[in-house]
Parts: sequence; structure tokens; C-alpha cells
Amino acid sequence: MGLKILVSLLLLNFCLAYDPSTVDVHIVCHSHTDAGWYQTYDSYFNEKVVRILNSTIEAVHSNKSYKFNWADTSFLAKWYRETAKPEERQKLHDIVNDGRWQFMGGGWVMNDESLTVYKNAMLQIETGIKFLEETFNVRPRIGYQIDPFGNSAVTPSILSALGYEGVVLSRIGTTFDWDLETSENSEFIWEGSDFDDKSDGKPILAHHLVRSKYQPPDEFKFRSTSFPFWVHPRVMCSNKEELNENYKDCIKLFWDEVVHPSLTGHRHNKVLSIFGEDFAFDYASYSLDYIDEFIKVNKEHFEEVTGKKINIFYSTVNEYFDAVKNFNNGDIEFPTYKGDFLPYVQLDQGTFDHWVGYYSSTPSLKQMIRHLFQRVRSLKLETVLGYLKNNATKTNDDKIREIQEEASIMMHHDAITSTSPDWTLKDYAERIKLTEKKIDVIEGELLKTFTTSPTYDHSGKNKGSLSGTKLLTVFNPLGYSRTELANFTTSTEYVQLYNSDGEIVDKAELYVEYLAQYTNTTINTTVREYIVVFEGEFQPLSMTKYFYKELKNRSECNDKCVRVLQTQTPNGNSDMKIENSHVEIEIKREQLISSYKDKWSGISIDFPTTMHTYPGNKGETTSGLYIFNPIRSSTERKLIPQLRNIQEGKLVTIVHSFYKLEDTNTTMAQSITLNQCSNFAMQRSVRVTTKMYSEELYEFTMRSNLNETFDQDYTKIYADNGADNQLKQFYTYHEAKKFNLTKNEKSYVGLNGIASIYGTALRSENDTFFGFVNSNSILVNPITKNHYEIILMRNTDYYDDKGIVDPLIDKNIETFDQILFAVEGVQQFTTVQKELSVILNDKLQVRKTDTDFKTSMDTKTDKILPNPGISAGFGDVDIIDVSINKDFPKYLNWQLRSRMPFNISLHPSFKIHSHYPKGVELNTNPPFKSNKDLSTPLLTKRAAYKTLISDFNSSMSFPTFSSNTTKDVLFGYISVKTPVEPFQGNLDAENISYLDLDTLKKMRESENEGGEEKPVDGTYPTPSSSDPKPPTDPFQETHDPGYSHDENTGVYKYHHRVCDNKDIEMSTLVWGFIKMFGIFLVIGNVVLGASLVYLKRIKRTQIHRYVMY
Repeated sequence: MGLKILVSLLLLNFCLAYDPSTVDVHIVCHSHTDAGWYQTYDSYFNEKVVRILNSTIEAVHSNKSYKFNWADTSFLAKWYRETAKPEERQKLHDIVNDGRWQFMGGGWVMNDESLTVYKNAMLQIETGIKFLEETFNVRPRIGYQIDPFGNSAVTPSILSALGYEGVVLSRIGTTFDWDLETSENSEFIWEGSDFDDKSDGKPILAHHLVRSKYQPPDEFKFRSTSFPFWVHPRVMCSNKEELNENYKDCIKLFWDEVVHPSLTGHRHNKVLSIFGEDFAFDYASYSLDYIDEFIKVNKEHFEEVTGKKINIFYSTVNEYFDAVKNFNNGDIEFPTYKGDFLPYVQLDQGTFDHWVGYYSSTPSLKQMIRHLFQRVRSLKLETVLGYLKNNATKTNDDKIREIQEEASIMMHHDAITSTSPDWTLKDYAERIKLTEKKIDVIEGELLKTFTTSPTYDHSGKNKGSLSGTKLLTVFNPLGYSRTELANFTTSTEYVQLYNSDGEIVDKAELYVEYLAQYTNTTINTTVREYIVVFEGEFQPLSMTKYFYKELKNRSECNDKCVRVLQTQTPNGNSDMKIENSHVEIEIKREQLISSYKDKWSGISIDFPTTMHTYPGNKGETTSGLYIFNPIRSSTERKLIPQLRNIQEGKLVTIVHSFYKLEDTNTTMAQSITLNQCSNFAMQRSVRVTTKMYSEELYEFTMRSNLNETFDQDYTKIYADNGADNQLKQFYTYHEAKKFNLTKNEKSYVGLNGIASIYGTALRSENDTFFGFVNSNSILVNPITKNHYEIILMRNTDYYDDKGIVDPLIDKNIETFDQILFAVEGVQQFTTVQKELSVILNDKLQVRKTDTDFKTSMDTKTDKILPNPGISAGFGDVDIIDVSINKDFPKYLNWQLRSRMPFNISLHPSFKIHSHYPKGVELNTNPPFKSNKDLSTPLLTKRAAYKTLISDFNSSMSFPTFSSNTTKDVLFGYISVKTPVEPFQGNLDAENISYLDLDTLKKMRESENEGGEEKPVDGTYPTPSSSDPKPPTDPFQETHDPGYSHDENTGVYKYHHRVCDNKDIEMSTLVWGFIKMFGIFLVIGNVVLGASLVYLKRIKRTQIHRYVMY
């Protein structure tokens, strides 16, 4: 025992904070400019940002010692294009070239991380980077995510894939912040989520700001900022006179609040000291003059006050990371952390606040934003493909750039989160509508590109005249064939639908969309909206044509109109059952959907679904715009049926129900749809669409209880964060209290809140999955592991003290679309979940035109890829860049930046590259050391998935370019990502290189020949049956749950991390003994002050997460 104590004391001595004699303080000046918050985007720009940029650029340009850091590109681009004078632009170029004005982050905005689809986050970052590269020939190296409410595991993957070396964070949560600061772990290697096939990105170095603040301590908030601030009364240091008069107190505060916490949190003597805050430096000369004095006072008196020497100077985030990288000749190791920092849990005035309420604040805006980005991605694809098909020489490049920039604003962390007052949210919504109108215009022009084809003979059975018909197009934006139900809206129930050969479409039905009759408080039966639904097989990257004719009465149909489903009204007091060939669903009278039965697999799940409300009036809740924290239990609201009907067909069966919530003035409507088509995933799923409107002060939840099927002790909860499925930690109240995550039971409710981006699922002990995919990000709150609620709508007048004083009153008709499913086994789950998510989030783009075709001989089906058997590739396809260039040959030598390992160009002249444009270097070696080998290249396990590319020379007519080409050329760079089905290939990273089109062609040829594949040219490894196979379970649990539980004693122990690589087990008494005697035995060091209770493992170089918040 004595030897164990001695060894432990030596380890403790070794692990105490780094204590240098000289401190290097990097003063980093910045101004955080929200792209809309308490004011609208344009209001902030005109009233604040213009003055900030003008005054800061002038001040930095006039003084060679000044440096400044800028994060968000959108305001800078707007200033540069619309406001700046030529001499002001030149001054900015000068200080950028001198390195005294540097860009960090560099995205169009600083995006939210909790609700954002990763493809949309990437797009907005690339939008900002593109402007910086084209304008200044620079590219940010360090990410800057200091204001989002928590950080996603997707973020390091995105940043590393885009070539960033590090990231600065701020809001990770109070408890985790404390732990990092006291254990030299405030800088760590951050490993993120794996994109699809576990291959994208490498870890990056993350720096967490001291005390989660991106501004100086309150006492140093110089009085030049236009943003309101509060100065602490204990000492004044906010102007030059006070700095000199109170220099001892000011330096002591700077030591206590910034320098010392940095030294205890880091493993070097570098301190990142942030000066600035929201919309700071509006009078930059005054602000920088104050900082000059601050630096001077510290140089003169810092050693006198603290006993340490100081080097303090203006710096940039890039320079700070470089200094850390080169500290001790680069011989420095960092702990490794894999995971997210969600939800954001903040200790505020003695209570832990769970920032999860905004997950479901104003869901309609979140849905509008997701739909907008779907259209933007499709528009970019259609633009490039239209060019390739028709050899076009003109493009809407500038308009597309403008659309992409407008859309990117919606990724801002106060836009998609709805954490803004009503007038700002209305401005965001108006911006979305205007952007969609711009998309409509370009799509109309592009549509003409695809409507010119040879004539054809339309005579024959079931073929009719297309005279007087209108064109309907269906665009499949994905790289694989899809058999799905497409639909469009019409104003009449008499509709004829033809395919491009003039044949009547047999697999088509028409039904009444009764949900359109749902208004604010009543059912408007005079509204008649009809939906035509039809099945089709839509080829990869195809624009498939149909023709429709809207008639006035049945006599005009000539037996060729789409079959109309008849509406039946069942007994409103009875339960209902609906079914197709795969699934049977039961709907209780006073409940919503209540059971699911899969006829093929035998899976039967009872999940009675009921409506509940939490009070939203102050005095009865502490839930606000940001926080979900009801202090009272929810109240179940029985559903009083107002109207119910059913329409049954061969393709779809739909139940529409209208309800009133008991003891409220609130009504709601819901449709439940079963599909009977060739798509296996659609057959096994149930689509549920819920509409609700209420201005009553309640938080409305839809609660499902699965305790009859899923055992509480063995159920696991997974949430799809847009890149992978994450196992979510569930804390009981007693666990949360033990781990210092809550103070009392009233403030516990929101701790387990989940941001469901693409979907959520429960997994039973026998690998039965029950889950749903959703149409927009939303808050899912587990009551227990097998009992959850979806917060559909929130109205509350409680001010949660997070910035917005206005009450949250949602005056929109909110619609929540989800697809429920149940399957057995991991492989079926991942396949079905992927397929259903595509249906909701990568929709077929169905477009109607108002053009009447006077003759039936003027158009024909127009597949973008003419041969139906030709595929542009499997997987999700995304345009990386669309641009015009008048000098095409220079592209032949341009090393193109790669965002994904398998980037291909649709022109065979372009090769696949993994480099930046000329003049920008990609650091392929990891800049920071960790206990893990980070030298694995970006192209790691992607060989585990097959990307089949056709021979484009044989399937498309490409324009021929000569060396003296001068005409405008549209260049589109397309990324083909993961297929649905995994490929059993070789996972050895060192053998993997890029694929060119010839290699891919030979791979496909060898596959078609059958048997074992022969080696092909290039360095790509040839798969064989002996190659190791990827794990069958993608949900391998690598996260440490954070604690262990001794079944015999009932004692919980949490896992802390500070010192050595080998595990050390100590009882609570031994640790107390060590702490008591450490003061006397370890001379010259400061013993850790806080008692570390229940310690089981101690490690120096690996962080184990014990709080998954």
C-alpha cells in the first residue's frame, strides 16, 4: 500500500499544471458579427458592420504593429462588393498580403452545429472560402466556432476534409469546461464522425477558450463597443486611466481570469487572449489605443504582480497555432477526444440549463431551410448536366453564386436555430422565398435545355395525342437509380398522365389532400387540393419527362384519366386498422398511431402515441426560446376526433384525421400513409404527417411508449447527426446529480434532449430497431430509454436570460413529416434508414410547366444519361463548384481542390486531384502530435465502397477544346460519394490512392466478366475474397460511458483523466489520503484543490468522456 501511495504521489507531481517562468500572450483582436440576431442581416450590416470594417481596416493599415482577425465572410463580401471604395479595398489587400489581417473560420457565416445537415454546412464554408480565394488568394487554416450552442462531432470531419488544421471552440458546457481546464486538456486532438464509410477527414487540434469566453473579462471591456456590456463593480480597467491607476488589480484579474487558467489547461506557455466581442471595434482607433495601453501596463508591471515574465503582443489565431505547433521543437502531445459536445449544458445562477429548446423552436423555418438547400444542390447539378448535354456556352453562374450565398446565410447559428426575435425570423423567411423565386427562374431556363429531342411515332395502344398537354419533369439528383412514388398537385380531379412516349401511365392514382383544409382553428371544407401520385423508375442524374392534361369533367376523360380514390368515412368512435402487403397499422380512437406489425418478419411493436402539453406561462415553467426545462410534469390531452376519412388504392392508402385537444382551444390534423409500390423500404414504412396551430402558452409533444416491446434495461438510443448514427447517453436523474449535470429534479428534464437531424431509433437487445426519419431537425426528448416524446411546437413567455427577451409565440401552422419503420438486424436498419432518409431529404424534384404543347410530335423523353443502363455512379452526388472561365486551357494544369476522396470530373480531360488551387499548399502531414498515429491519409477506407463510373466518352458527347479556346466554359466538379450497399474490399489505407476514369472502367469490366477481379492499372488495390471485411455492426461502442457501477455495493464511480498511460485503481479513501499528504510531500507545486471522487482510471494522453452532453 505504501509503495502504491508513493507511486501515485509521483504521478500527481508529474501531472500538475505546466508552470513556466515566462508567458507568451497572444492578443487576438476580433469582432463577432452575427448574420442576423436582434437585428436583421441588412440592419446589422448598414448600422454596425460597415463602420467596423471601415474603421478597423483604416487603423490596421495605418499602424504596422496592429493585427486583426476576421471570421465570417458574408458581411466582408457585401462590404467589398457594394460599399467599399477602391482605395479601401486596396488597403484591405495590403494588410492581408502583409499578414496583419488574417481570416479564421472563413465560412459564409458561423454555422450552427446542432441542427445542421453536414452537406449544407460544407456548402456554406466552401462559399466563404471561394470568395476569399478568388479575392485575396488566401485560405483559412483554422476554424472558428466560438458562438454555436454546443459542437457536433461532424465539425472536425468537415474542417479536416476541407484542409483545416485546427479549430477554436467556446461553448462546450460548464462541467466539461471545468474538467479540461484543471487537467491540461483544454487543447486536444478532436476526432469527429465518419462520413458514410468511415473514411473522411483526419483529426484536428481543438483549442477551447478559457472559461468559454470569446471576449476579455468584464472589467476589460473597453467602452468602444456598440454592443451592450456590463462592467463588474469590483475593479475598473475599462480605459487607459483606470488601467494605470489600478494596474495591480487589473493585472491580477488578467492573471486569474485568463493567464493562469490557460496555463493550467495547456501543456505549454502560450496564452490565447481574445479581445473583442459581438460587433466590437466600431471605433477601432479608440479600441486599439486602449489595447496598446493594456500591453504597455503588462510589460511594465506583470512580473512585479505575478512573479513571472511576460511577452505580450498583437497576434493572430494562425500565429498562435503555429507557436503551439513549434513549442519545444514540436515535441508536445495532446489528449485525443472523439465525440460531440451536445447538448450544450450551462451552469447559470446555480442551475444547469439545457440548451435544447431551440431544437423545436419555429420548426417551419427549419423545414424551409432544408427544402431550400435541397433545391440549391439540385440546381447546381442540373446546371452542369445541362451544359454537358447541350454543349452550352452560357450559364447563370453569377445568379447561382448569388443563390448559394443567400442560402448560406440560413446556416447561421441564430437563423436555423430560430433564436432570434420575430422580426428577424420573418426577414429570414422572406429571404428564403426570394431565393426560391430566383431558383424558379433559372430552373425554367434550364428546363428548355432538356426539352429538345427528335420526334417519334406515338401511335399504338394506350397512346394518345399530347396536343394540349403540359410538361411535367422529374429530376433525380442522386447517382443511382430510384424506384419511387412521385407526386404533383392539381386543381381538378380529372387528370390524364402520359409518359414521354405518349402512353398512359398505368401506375397512377389521385386522392384528395384533406390536410390542405386545415387552417388556424377550423377545417375549411371548401378547399379542394388533389394529389396525383405515380410510380416510376428514375435513372441516375436523369430528367424524366411526363405530360399531363387537366380536364373540366369526367366526360372528357375517355377512360384515360388517373384513377380517383374514393373517400370513406368510418365510424368516428371506433379504432381503425389499415394495411398493405407488408405492414399493418392500428389507430386508436383517442390516440394517434398505436401499433406496427411487419407481416414478413413478424415484428410486432405496440407504441401507443398520445398528445401531451407542458405549461408555457412564466411561473409554471423555466422553458424559454433556448432552454427546454419545464418544472411541471406534462398533461396528457385526449384527442377528440372532429373528422376522419380513409382513401384506399393500389399504390397508397391514406387516413386523414382531425382532432381537438382536450381542455384546450387547439386543433391538429394528421395523415397516415401506407405505400404499395416496388420500393422495398417504402412498403415497410409508415409516413405520418402532423399539422398543428396554436397560440396558447403550451409546449406540445407527441409521446410514444414502447415499454411493451423494448426492455428499459437493454434499449439503446441512436440519433443520426447527418453523418452517422450516434449512441446517445441517457442519464437518470440520480446519475445526472452524481455527475454534477443537474442541481435538482426540476432542472433535469432537458438533459437527455436529442437533436434529431435525420432521424432517431431505438435498438432492443435482440437487434430489433424501431425508428423514424424526419423532414426537419427537431427535439426528441427521451422520458426513459423506451419512452420518448417529440416536441412539435413551443409557445412560452418565460425569459430564459439567454439574449432574446421577447416571448416565443409560434404563429405558423407547423408541419412535421416523419416516416416510421421497424426492422431486424443492423444491415437492414442501415439500408432502410438510408433509403427513407433519401425520400424525405433528397427528394425527386417534380416540376410542372404551364406550356401547352400544340402538337404531339415536338418532344420525347430526355434522359440526361441516354442509355438507361449507364450510371454516373452510385451514391450521393453533389456539385462542389460551378464557375465560368474564359481561358479553358489553364484548367488543364490547375490542381483542383478535393473535398471528398472520390471526386470526378464529368469531362475526361480532368483528373482526380487532392490538392488546393495553385498557390495554396495542402499540408498532408498532421501538424500536431497525439498518442495516436495521425499520419493516415485522407483516402483511408473508401476502398470498402464501390464507386462505379461509366465510360463517359461512350455515353456523352463532350465538347472538344483546343489550346486556343477563348469562349466561356462552365466547369462543374462533381463528387460521387457512398453507395447504399457496402463493398467487401481491402481496408489497408496505405495501399489506396485515387482512381482515374480508366481504372474505374477496367474495374467495372472485370466485374461484368465475373469471377475474381484481375489487377488493374494504377495503385488501387484489387479486392479479393480473402480481404478483411468491414465490421457488420457500424454501432460499435467506442465511447466510454463515463462511469461504472458496482452491483455489489451500489456505488457509482466516474472516470477521470489526468496523468499516466497505465491504469491505476484507487479507492476513495486512498485518494483522500493522497490529497491530504500531497501538500507536504510535493514541494514547489500546487496540489490539486478539488477532491476527485470515485476515480477509477487515470490517463494522460486519452480523454474518456464521462458526460455526453
